Amino acid sequence: MTATSAASHCCCYGTSSSFAPTAYTDAVKMNAGSALDVVLIERSDGQLQSSDWLLVFDRLSHPFKVHIHVNGREISSCRMNASAPSQPATFEAGSCAPPAELLTELMSRSEVRPGKNELRYTVVESGQTVRAWLYLWPKQSRVVVFDVDGTVTLNDLVGQLGNVLNVSFVHKGVCELLCQLDARGYQLLFLTSRTLLGPAGIDRTRRYLFEVAHDAESGFRLPEAAVCTTRHTSTITALAHELGGASGAYKTNALKSLVSLAGRQQNTQACSPIPGRRPLLISCLHPPPSFQTHQGWRPAHSPAHSTRCSLRASNVAPHTPHA
Repeated sequence: MTATSAASHCCCYGTSSSFAPTAYTDAVKMNAGSALDVVLIERSDGQLQSSDWLLVFDRLSHPFKVHIHVNGREISSCRMNASAPSQPATFEAGSCAPPAELLTELMSRSEVRPGKNELRYTVVESGQTVRAWLYLWPKQSRVVVFDVDGTVTLNDLVGQLGNVLNVSFVHKGVCELLCQLDARGYQLLFLTSRTLLGPAGIDRTRRYLFEVAHDAESGFRLPEAAVCTTRHTSTITALAHELGGASGAYKTNALKSLVSLAGRQQNTQACSPIPGRRPLLISCLHPPPSFQTHQGWRPAHSPAHSTRCSLRASNVAPHTPHA
């Protein structure tokens, strides 16, 4: 598939290298806190399963009820309780897991569509709002999960610098690879050990991935997808966990949780289309597609190294979800 034909399938192509602010920049400016993106998975029995609705406000004068809107329409069946700054808001049962009545209401709504949906949490009394996104994955979706720093970005350090400088420090070909996957019907998710709040928090991470990052040579940008960070609200705490090696355990647990939500046996494999670098993708729920570099595909543990890092995904089979 050429760049032009792939571009016609996903909105991630443009020849301009300049930074073009859109909804993610607006969210950075307006958000009074941060929230993880929510993943809704439609299981084979027609029921919806959901990831946690994790929300924190960076300031609160006293406890408030939080109203939830999906695509501009309020959820009438429940509210969340926000009790203190930087502490997760919870549903009535005391957790971030959505109650059954919320999922039932979402199932009945025709405006909740497969893919990206807008999610807003609002404190009516103070006017505070946090914006995130809800992604609905249809039955039998195939999912590819990507790390961010050192995987999409060139390395951990420049990935953080890119947030500040609005500069696209990404591996050559990685934006096109994700667009090829998106065009073939794969569901994508970015899993990172960055913090929920702060200068490297989820709002700025979304902004960097979907507004700043691009391939200067081809013009491809990253397709929009769910973003999942740690629950840390302190950059120092997150850094300590990263240096202590805890990020690997966090990502492993996040993947296991995702597989559990889908109600399937885990079938997870890491592979590296860029020989000698850390694994570029982790495919779960289904066996991963195969990829090629200019010198052929190699598994992640291969000692081979190449500086020819252009990626091709022409041999990735299209995915048609099963009913």
